[in-house]
Amino acid sequence: MPAHPLAQPETAIAAAGSALLLDCAMLSQEKLAMEELSHPFSQSSDIVSGAVVFSGTRVPVSVLFDCLAAGDPLDEFLEGFPTVTREQAVGALKLAGEVLNGKRHEESSS
Repeated sequence: MPAHPLAQPETAIAAAGSALLLDCAMLSQEKLAMEELSHPFSQSSDIVSGAVVFSGTRVPVSVLFDCLAAGDPLDEFLEGFPTVTREQAVGALKLAGEVLNGKRHEESSS
């Protein structure tokens, strides 16, 4: 029997981050404006080599997931990256959860 995904939080957080980045990349490819979708992220080839960043910053969203996977609390991330708002960080986590819930639903339907 496979281990429950939350039994290894680092793996779950990394998977959520990867799923979120993939989701953002797909939206970009479809040429949908991130701001119009009310996402707290943006992506431009001119900013951090095209990485998905928190809107209005140069902070890649992946850094949030890296910090959380390393065991750092959200408040520590926010202190280290003061241009990122709590709302943006929480929005990223909520979206990652929605992406994972959708993927879990699809997997259980197969």
